[in-house]
Amino acid sequence: MGWNYSDKLVTMFQDALSGSGESYHGRIANADGIGHHGSIACGDAIVFSFKVERADDPKMDRIASARYETFGCTSAIASSEALCYIIESMKPTPVEALSITAEDIAVFLEGMPKQKMHCSVMGAEVLKEAVKDWAIKRNVDHSQFIEEDKHAEDEGPLVCTCFNRTDAYLRQSITDLAITSLDELMVRTQAGTGCGSCINTSGGLHDILKEETLKNRTKVKPITAHDEKENQEIEAKVTLVIQTAIRPHLNRQGSDIQLVRVKGNLVYCELSGDHGPELSAIIDNLFKELVHPELRLVDF
Repeated sequence: MGWNYSDKLVTMFQDALSGSGESYHGRIANADGIGHHGSIACGDAIVFSFKVERADDPKMDRIASARYETFGCTSAIASSEALCYIIESMKPTPVEALSITAEDIAVFLEGMPKQKMHCSVMGAEVLKEAVKDWAIKRNVDHSQFIEEDKHAEDEGPLVCTCFNRTDAYLRQSITDLAITSLDELMVRTQAGTGCGSCINTSGGLHDILKEETLKNRTKVKPITAHDEKENQEIEAKVTLVIQTAIRPHLNRQGSDIQLVRVKGNLVYCELSGDHGPELSAIIDNLFKELVHPELRLVDF
């Protein structure tokens, strides 16, 4: 089954997809602060921008508007919406905005699955990057209020030194993104794509993937082609997700999606219009989150 999201989180996600007047999706032209966090390869990426009402003393500038562009899952999009809402409601100085934490975002959304808390962390991190950008533009010494990132002890050992990927991050990514192959793990997290020394070493990517794949197989009930009743239920849920969460967004971009059939854990769809592998990855992720974590999109 899919993730157990709060009604508020789902509403903010749907507002973003529908392009309603309540959404903060977009990018501010000539923004005073811009932050980037994550990467498409990792599955989630956020661009956050804000505009300030300038004061004579730069430290007294106040954020007047905030917008985001997110490539990612339901929680990443809702977390970005929440971040913008909180900021525009507070109208804080950029330094005051740094007090907004990942926990604040999760509380505002009335909770989110533990496995998705990293999405609210991304919101807090991208805010920090945007404030740093503002500080540089306004000649403010950001070292006074922004500490440089340091490897956190509770993240476990550092596995990939090239991209600063920890044991905990990699294990969480394997579970959240339903990663089943070494190539997919490397593409989605970038780990191992630098010098490659972390791939086959003891406790490296190969060992972590093997351990997590074995654990995850015992957690999720497989979908089989022989379970006809469950397949029918899965197909009905997939159809609903396409109609309410995917097609409206694609139609605004001049694209569309048609469900061909569901067979076992494979969802066969036909995508029309201009699109790349990134769009297929988003749709695949939505099926996993909102319907069943073992589903896989087959685009043809």
